[in-house]
Amino acid sequence: MERKIEIVRGTTHNIQVAVRDATGRPYNLGAGEKVVFGIKKNTESNEAPLIVKTAEPISEGVFSVKLCPEDTEDMPCGNYFYDVGLDTGTDFFNVIKPGKFKIIGNVTHKGCAE
Repeated sequence: MERKIEIVRGTTHNIQVAVRDATGRPYNLGAGEKVVFGIKKNTESNEAPLIVKTAEPISEGVFSVKLCPEDTEDMPCGNYFYDVGLDTGTDFFNVIKPGKFKIIGNVTHKGCAE
């Protein structure tokens, strides 16, 4: 199943991600652990991600990432990639493999009515 997220540049967007353990059960964070969401232009690049957000737990094994307008308002429209990882404080595990992330343009935008 291909995972694709599409958002309008410069808008608020909440993304929910489900994290499962090796047995398929919902994963609940341990002490010092966090779920991290990242966006890059190219998965092959060693450059730092353009966006990195810590996800907030909202229910058992489900986390929410909030993208604010300022996160994407200066990014060029186009195709990117995202993934989700579990940071234990000592190790990092990729829990959602890279998927497509598309930023599309908007006609009306913040400040256009001023």
